Amino acid sequence: MTLISSELFELISEGISSTEHGRILLISPYITTSTLIELAKQIPDERHVVVVTSWDEMNLLQGSSNLDLYPFCDSRGWGLKILNNLHAKAYAVEPGVLFIGSANLTRRGLMDMEPTNHELLYKIDEPSREDWYQIEEIVTKSRTVTEDLFSQYTNWLAEQQELPALPPISPFVEVVHQRAWMPLTFSPSDMWPLLQSKHSTKQLVQVAQTDLEHLSVLLSSNQDQFMKDIARQYFSHPTVKSICDQIGNEWMRFGAIKQIVSDLFHETDTDRDTITQYVQAFYRWVEELDQEETFEFGIPRHSQLIRRRQT
Repeated sequence: MTLISSELFELISEGISSTEHGRILLISPYITTSTLIELAKQIPDERHVVVVTSWDEMNLLQGSSNLDLYPFCDSRGWGLKILNNLHAKAYAVEPGVLFIGSANLTRRGLMDMEPTNHELLYKIDEPSREDWYQIEEIVTKSRTVTEDLFSQYTNWLAEQQELPALPPISPFVEVVHQRAWMPLTFSPSDMWPLLQSKHSTKQLVQVAQTDLEHLSVLLSSNQDQFMKDIARQYFSHPTVKSICDQIGNEWMRFGAIKQIVSDLFHETDTDRDTITQYVQAFYRWVEELDQEETFEFGIPRHSQLIRRRQT
């Protein structure tokens, strides 16, 4: 059993497309039709698919459940079933693919694009007969949506008054001011072997662990996945994003980047040497993690030129 926290949509898509036979089960109380349509691109027309969701009345009024699931499922020849006390989330292909966890079949639930939720899915490596019995029990207890039932729900919803707007919640939310941060580990590709090795110095390990905590990245047994997680979190961090946003199509020298970093850290007690370390690491991190080749570096290397790649 494997616990997974990122790229959940890709994970489920690969699980579904890796099999040519077997019933596909998509079980989620909240489903956005647009996300289901995106997932459907991985599913051939001839596959047997059953979608189980909730059409709880309050959720329909709030818009967190959608009646338009039925026309789409019906157009694909998929079965749609509802269970209004459903809370489980499961994505499965009988008899060998099963994911369970917290993620709903929504953009926030499955996709890493901001804004997103913090979700987890377990991959059950070898589902047992008991596992499938539990999944089938949910399907069996659910009610099949027919054209008549869909019409009844549609008419009922059309007769309801809109819910009043909720008062602003901002007075109850703690405002967190995120301090500027940049990694001190010189190279992201050094982190995985450094943290895996028993011979790494305590100081280097502590620095790397601190960097991972700021990035909210866990040490993975898969180095490729680990690097993908780091890249995604690094470029989305507010400090790094602020620096990258100020890099244009004209070449910028080391000193210009250092001034941007100094301005970001002006409210801290960060000394000049540490600022220099931040900038040196910034060049290396961007060079190693920029898989989309958004930036390019000047030649010769000692000039440490950087600019946004011209398209």
